[in-house]
This record gives sequence, structure tokens and C-alpha cells, in this order.
Amino acid sequence: MTNPTVSSSDSEWTDWLTKIALVVATVLVSVRITTLEVVRDTFDLGSAGAGISAPAATTTLILDLLCWVPTLLILVRRAIDPRYTLRLHQSHLWMVLLALWVACSGFWADDKFQAVINISTWCAAMSLAWALCQLVRSWTRFRMVMALTIGFCIIFVSQAAIYRWIEWPETKRDWGYT
Repeated sequence: MTNPTVSSSDSEWTDWLTKIALVVATVLVSVRITTLEVVRDTFDLGSAGAGISAPAATTTLILDLLCWVPTLLILVRRAIDPRYTLRLHQSHLWMVLLALWVACSGFWADDKFQAVINISTWCAAMSLAWALCQLVRSWTRFRMVMALTIGFCIIFVSQAAIYRWIEWPETKRDWGYT
């Protein structure tokens, strides 16, 4: 029996909310794991003092806020479409408890500024993890997320190998340690 309050055009429109949320989530994960971020003492990335510096705390906080967008889109979809069910697992309780623990750790941290940045980043990561748990409901989406994960793993292992066997010996030689 169909729900008379939800038409097929509403269902198609709300399906787009979750598709947009998945795209936003994968883009944000890609940006977060490939961006070099520093909290303080930004260093010059440009040549001859071009004034280009590494992303600082403001960039981290903006990216953290953007990481909540997929979660909000999922909750909007649930509010609009009563047929869309949210998945609740025991792991979500552990994610919430860990986020609360990290939030409380700011009270006893020596560096309060760094603690606030870390709390924001951790809570955004937990929000993004919850959103991805809600969004990956088919083998197609699972394969897409796994392809992205494996691709990044290959890139990171390749970068580590290049650093270990090419850049590290050159750095040691340049500094006179060999």
C-alpha cells in the first residue's frame, strides 16, 4: 500500500537530496585528506616570497562546517520523506560517546586553541561517517566509495615509496648525513 501523502514526484525530488549528499560527502572526504592544514605558524609555499601560505585554522573550521552538509541533507530528506528510514547501529552510539569524550578533553587540554580545532574536526568526521553510513545503501554506491578509498590508498602508498626511496636519501645527502 502506498502512502498518499508522498507523491512519486516528491520521491524523485527527495532522492536527489541523498544523491547530492553523497557527492558532497565524497568531495569533502577527498578535499580533507589531500589538503595540508596547519593551525599556527603558516609557512611560505610560494617561491621568492609570493605570499602564498598553507591553509590555516580558518580553512579547517570552514571545511569542518561543510562536513555537516551531508548530515543535514539526510535529515531534511527524512523530514520530507517519511518512507526514508535512518539506520541506527551500535557503532553510532560509540561515535557519539567518542565525540563527547573529545569535546570534554578540551577542558583539560594545555593548548585550548588546538583543542577547539581538534574537537571541531573530530565531530565533523563523526558527522561525515554517520552520513556515509546512511548514504551507502546499494552495491553501486559501495563500489564507488571503495574505488575512491582504494585510489587514495594507492596514491598514498606511492607517495610514501617515492619519499622513502627517492626524496629521503636526497635530503640526507643535501644536509651532509651520508
